Amino acid sequence: MADKPVICVTPIKNEEWILDRFIKCTLTWADEIVIADQGSSDKSVQIARSFPHVTVIRNESGVYDEGERQRLLLKEARKISTDAIIFALDADEFLSANVLTSPEWKSLLQSPRGTAIALQPFNVAGRDGRGWMTGGSGVLGFVDDGSAHQGTQIHSVRVPVSETNPKLSLQEIVLLHYQYVDWNRMRSKHRWYECWEVINHPDRPFIKIYRQYHHMDSIDPASFQPMKEEWLHAYEKAGIDMTFAATEDRYWWDDEVYAWMKKYGAAKFKRCDIWYKDWNTLKPSSEKSDTQLIRDPRSAFDKAMQYYLRLTQGRHHTFLIKAMDRFLRIIW
Repeated sequence: MADKPVICVTPIKNEEWILDRFIKCTLTWADEIVIADQGSSDKSVQIARSFPHVTVIRNESGVYDEGERQRLLLKEARKISTDAIIFALDADEFLSANVLTSPEWKSLLQSPRGTAIALQPFNVAGRDGRGWMTGGSGVLGFVDDGSAHQGTQIHSVRVPVSETNPKLSLQEIVLLHYQYVDWNRMRSKHRWYECWEVINHPDRPFIKIYRQYHHMDSIDPASFQPMKEEWLHAYEKAGIDMTFAATEDRYWWDDEVYAWMKKYGAAKFKRCDIWYKDWNTLKPSSEKSDTQLIRDPRSAFDKAMQYYLRLTQGRHHTFLIKAMDRFLRIIW
């Protein structure tokens, strides 16, 4: 390992489906993992505590706030070392298996304090290992220099860096993102995001919300490609299965959306594209005695607008669709 310790910080909630694999892979290149659990009801905490070099802390917050949980994780990591290289990954994100053999890793270990570390994501879309590369790269790590982290409530930069920090953009080492392996799980999460936006950003146009959380519907099939052998080889050689992904009958995000409907009323979410699901069949077990039905609150115009959005998602960056979107935001 490096003279500087390498620490991975990860927030979780109900990640039993992939957490064992994540920890096994991450401990091949990280000295320590710090996990902040926010109310998991599955075996996530039990799994995490079964590994050495994994610290599990509780995120006691009752709200979703990425900045808050990042500060919590960073504080705990700095108890281990104030002179570390810190990666901030979600449980469905993996550094490619060539991480230790790539010359980029040596460069990373020798980077000065404050260096931001950027990786390009490869989205694994199915059990056959095919997927697509996300354009651009995101900062997911840094060489700790003691900076305070602010962060934002949602879609926050994960580590305390700015445009003035030196930046190391990795090319050979990529981020394998397993969110899309279980399409139903991903859809459930994105339905939650849409509803969260409506509650927390009530002035944000619904068209913008749709475009953001349905980006995967406009992926060009021609962009799909198989994973490179070196991205998986060392993990698979260590006996880690990198292709299997467990599926579930229901997901915790749907329980929260259902609770929001009961709290705020279904009509609040009528412009969210979530009504392809029958929410009465997604009723949590704690609500089985409730006979009140959740009815689709959409008007014919709402349905027409959502049809337009689905129809144009693949072309929404064109001048014509952008102009149409701006006009429709005035009346919807």
